[in-house]
Amino acid sequence: CDSAMPLPLGGVTENRRSLICVDNLADAVVTAISHPAAAGQTFLVSDGAPVSTASLAAAIRAALGRPAGLIPVPPGILRLLLSMVGKSAAADRLTESLEVDDTLIRETLGWAPPVTFRDGLTAMADWYRDTQ
Repeated sequence: CDSAMPLPLGGVTENRRSLICVDNLADAVVTAISHPAAAGQTFLVSDGAPVSTASLAAAIRAALGRPAGLIPVPPGILRLLLSMVGKSAAADRLTESLEVDDTLIRETLGWAPPVTFRDGLTAMADWYRDTQ
């Protein structure tokens, strides 16, 4: 997403991806370790509302100060093209949904992510620029 090259992800708008930034994951782990109601529980965590692949790519590029540069290729055509070059698994990862339900940790432990999705992406972009 750091490249200025257009990405054929503009049509992947209906899938739903749950994300978690490292600061939110660390906060959830600390909360679960220290909360008595967490004993014996398995929690799924996320930053909040899921995003589509197109929204994620555009948000990452925005955090890097770049235009979205997304070409609206329909997901079926994207899958076909990627399968023709032996990348069916990548096509599935880009176009399918992977959403988790983090209701249990929010309701049982009162946990909420301290870092917003946008702030997490901004921090990631800052880290990326600093390490390049």
